[in-house]
Amino acid sequence: LNPGATGWSDQQTYGIGLYTGTYTITPPNGCVEELDFNVFVGDVPDGGAVANGNTTICVGDDITLSWTNINNNPPGTNYIVDWGDGNVETFTHPPPAVVPHTYTVSSCSQGNGEYSVNYEIENPCDTRTGGFDQVRVSETPVADFTLSTDTVCVNTPLTATDNSVGAQAPQC
Repeated sequence: LNPGATGWSDQQTYGIGLYTGTYTITPPNGCVEELDFNVFVGDVPDGGAVANGNTTICVGDDITLSWTNINNNPPGTNYIVDWGDGNVETFTHPPPAVVPHTYTVSSCSQGNGEYSVNYEIENPCDTRTGGFDQVRVSETPVADFTLSTDTVCVNTPLTATDNSVGAQAPQC
């Protein structure tokens, strides 16, 4: 570079991707000045995400998400998943092909008894959004019964009372 009295310019050619660089200028007086910069060369992101398998599960179980049509996205593309339960994960390109998530809280506390999973695929050119609903996370049931008596004679009624707990989403 040859900075002039009124400024200077530089031309570089970059391929698709995300780059970082530093301009270092050292004038005759020896005072060094550095400027860091980022360059993104790419297009709007492509792709989506789908849930694999069953999305009606119990607390402590996983659901998995798979990315679709993302192979042509350039470095510098981010993939963000909001699982709907307060957990958000971010991945850089290329993300894992399959992303598991364990739900530790029932969806019964949600207004409709379900979690909604939302995702963003973003880079400096644009953001693509999507998601899926009906992730139903039920409480783990605990069976508990009380008998009216522990001794029963022939032709004597026995009453069993169900004290079990654990609600099933979305009826919770």
